[in-house]
Amino acid sequence: MIDPCQFAEQMAGLKEWADNEAAYRTIIGRWYYAAYHHVKTWLEQRFANELADTDGHSHEKITLCCNTLQRKHMDLEFSKLGRLLSNLKTERVKADYLLDLSFQPFDVPRIRLIYKDIIRQLTHLKNKYPPNN
Repeated sequence: MIDPCQFAEQMAGLKEWADNEAAYRTIIGRWYYAAYHHVKTWLEQRFANELADTDGHSHEKITLCCNTLQRKHMDLEFSKLGRLLSNLKTERVKADYLLDLSFQPFDVPRIRLIYKDIIRQLTHLKNKYPPNN
């Protein structure tokens, strides 16, 4: 099984030699999927019941589960995680489907910051809500 970190690690290396729009779009997509799998794996491990009870398709389900957890625990940190992931997904959709929209080198660091914010937020929540024993 692949570790989601490998997606992000590969993209860090790709950015060093990538100097074309197709590469920028690929980088954005991989960052999204790395973040998505990190969040999904944590929710499956820590909040399996809540995730199972959440409606929606795979990507929407993750965001909706974060909103449910926010209400259940009265903790806005969950909705922030869901919002960040949703924002990164929007960038991934633009990169994958809006081919008439141009991506420039300066877009990549801006979008990478969203990815890094997701990882920081997730790390914070993992510490705040440790695994059930």
